[in-house]
Order: sequence, then structure tokens, then C-alpha cells
Amino acid sequence: MTKELAVAVMVVVGTALTAAGADDARAARRAEAPRLLKDAVAAGTVEDADFAAIADWILHAKEENVAAGLLEVLGAAEPSLAAAGGQRWEGTTRAVFSLFATALRDGQHNRRRSGQDLEPEIAAVVSAATPALAETFREIDPETKARITALLGTLAPLSHDLAPLLGADLSGVARDALDEIKKK
Repeated sequence: MTKELAVAVMVVVGTALTAAGADDARAARRAEAPRLLKDAVAAGTVEDADFAAIADWILHAKEENVAAGLLEVLGAAEPSLAAAGGQRWEGTTRAVFSLFATALRDGQHNRRRSGQDLEPEIAAVVSAATPALAETFREIDPETKARITALLGTLAPLSHDLAPLLGADLSGVARDALDEIKKK
């Protein structure tokens, strides 16, 4: 074997060994990713290496395992996040968390559902948000109300399509807010 060939073989073997070691290290970090994600959510910050491990886990682990890990993180984060928006938005936040949890449980159990199957959960989010939106509409300044009126006016041709998505309660809140503006 010539000297050049020996060096080439050593480089190839060394590269293969390094890559295998890197894959082992990535696999070990990937196994830690659910805990790293919980820690990051609790701390409100994440180190670059931890972020890389979490991203690697999300991209390469089985979707059932990722969904289960995310569901656990969601459950741990829900109480503090639901309270963060204040009492007005707490019900809405909890309804959104419930919708996310439903989607993650579906992923965890590899269950596929259509958007129509999620309509009860989506309706719960809209129902929970309606009182908070009504209160918010009452508090906004006239200029912002005028911009919202213009936006809703622009969307008027789509009202028949949007009404089922928004529900009667939220559609009524928007109409009432517009009526208040028109009366002024």
C-alpha cells in the first residue's frame, strides 16, 4: 500500500468513526429533548445546543413520540400560560390548549381526523373567546373601531362563508360592535 493510499484510507475511516460518534451523540441528545423542552418552557429561555437537540428530536423522532412529549409539555405549561392573559382571556386560552391537546393526542395515537371532526373543539374556542372579544370591542378607541369596521366591511362578501366558522355568538358580537359604531 502506498503512503498516499494509506493516508486516504485513514481519513475515510476517521471520518466514518467521527460521523458514527456524532450520530451517537445526537441520538443521546435527542433522547433528552423532551426534558430539555420542558426545562426551556419553564425557564423561558433555551441554550443553542438544547434548541438543536429539540429541533433534531422533532424532525427525526417518531411522530407519536413527539406528540406525546409535546402533550406533556403543554400540560405542564397550561396553568401558567392560561393565567398570563388575565381572567378575561383565561377561558379562551384553556379552550385553545384543549384543542391543541386533542390534536396532539390524535398524533400520539396516530389517529387522523378531518377538520369537521374537530368542529366541537373549534366551537368551544369560539364560544370561550366571544365574551372576551365583546368586552375588548367595548374598550377600544374610536379609531381602532373604525379600522375594525372597515376590515369587517371588506370581509362582508365572505360573511356567509365566515359565519359558520365564527358561530352565531361571535358574529352577533361583531354586528353589535358595528351597530354601536354606526349609531355614533
